[in-house]
Amino acid sequence: MLNQFLTKHFNFFHHIVSGYGAVGINILIFGFLTPYMLHNLGKEQYGIWQLVSNISMYFSMSALGLGSAFHVEFAKIKSDIEKSQRLINTIFFAYLAVGAVSILGFLVLLSNFESLFIISDSLLAKAKLTFVFSYLAFLTTFIFGFLDVILFLHNKITTRNIIDIARISANGLGSLLLIYLGFDIVSIAVLSLFVVMCQYVYNYYFTKKLQPYRISFTYFDFTYLKSLYKSGFYFFVYALSGLIIFNTDNIIISHFMGAESVSLYAVIFRFVTISEKFIIVIAMVKVPKMSNFIASGNFTAVLDLYRKSWLATLGVSVAVAVFLSIFGIDILTIWLGDKLKFDIVLMWIFSAFIVVHSLSNVTAQYFGSLNIIKTQSAISTLEVVANLVLSVVFYHQFGLRGIALGTLISHILITSWYPGLYLLKYLNNKIKLQNAIQA
Repeated sequence: MLNQFLTKHFNFFHHIVSGYGAVGINILIFGFLTPYMLHNLGKEQYGIWQLVSNISMYFSMSALGLGSAFHVEFAKIKSDIEKSQRLINTIFFAYLAVGAVSILGFLVLLSNFESLFIISDSLLAKAKLTFVFSYLAFLTTFIFGFLDVILFLHNKITTRNIIDIARISANGLGSLLLIYLGFDIVSIAVLSLFVVMCQYVYNYYFTKKLQPYRISFTYFDFTYLKSLYKSGFYFFVYALSGLIIFNTDNIIISHFMGAESVSLYAVIFRFVTISEKFIIVIAMVKVPKMSNFIASGNFTAVLDLYRKSWLATLGVSVAVAVFLSIFGIDILTIWLGDKLKFDIVLMWIFSAFIVVHSLSNVTAQYFGSLNIIKTQSAISTLEVVANLVLSVVFYHQFGLRGIALGTLISHILITSWYPGLYLLKYLNNKIKLQNAIQA
């Protein structure tokens, strides 16, 4: 009986183990690197690093949701070599064109860096160079990001996790060594670019064994691209909303209070959200299986999988949030020392946020795979408006706490409940329709 159970769930177990392995390595590297950067490079350089990372993330929105549209489309046609060849090349050359256009936005930001953000004159040149190499790393990830989707939808989750472990380890250990040798955030950004380039060279050759294709402009289909953009627009709105929610806080802080204040806020936020990665693994390992159920029209299995993922996520996220609320500040103080004064209220706010956000993330996975993202994008747009307004208003009343509070309240009031109810109704209607047809 035990052997049968292990055989049946073998893929699930090694996907979970490798997923938690990647998260564990990420936390371990983060645990050593963050205090080392703060103590050796200073709070302002660490704040600049966080700021530049957040800005670079915004450039990913220039694809207008094509990545998610590719995910949904590729799941349906991956077994058809001719159609997948056309899809891969259409996406690749679209990304290449969009990436080229994004360079204009990058140059505008680079030329106005000193007027947009409060950065010491002595660090301004380093901040700009760090931004240059971080942008190039983004551009590489952006253009070749479709390779990750191919790995994922071929159920090579363990392989992808091992690649992530290698990337995280190379970046983290290399950064520690560079700081030890006396280098700064510019050198860390150069290392990150080099590691990303190596990662996607490997991904390219590995995915060609899974999915026979070749990159050639002859396979590019502009009409096909336009059809992808129709659904991609809603993915774009939803992704942009998430990006604003997660990354705009640091930009607001850097504008009002400077890069040094970003580091104090970002350490707690990163500490809490990196814990959320443990929670997300539970839902993510089931996505390829869920995609297969959707492709076969087995909505009863989809509903059952959703309920199990949601309940498992609820249990783990509450446990993590309670642990962080009680011990989070103590862990940060032991970890980073008592020179940095951490706010326990921020810890409580972020701990509550990861519970509601983890559950929302489970629902979002199903919305995306079922291609009913239009409703989700409309809801997330409302959340963005509420988040920005509340964060700025509460900032003037409560400082850093107010920005975090605005993020939490807007998510609870708008996004945390309605999408889940909508999804349950949608799946139950699909099941009723199937039952009526079969009867």
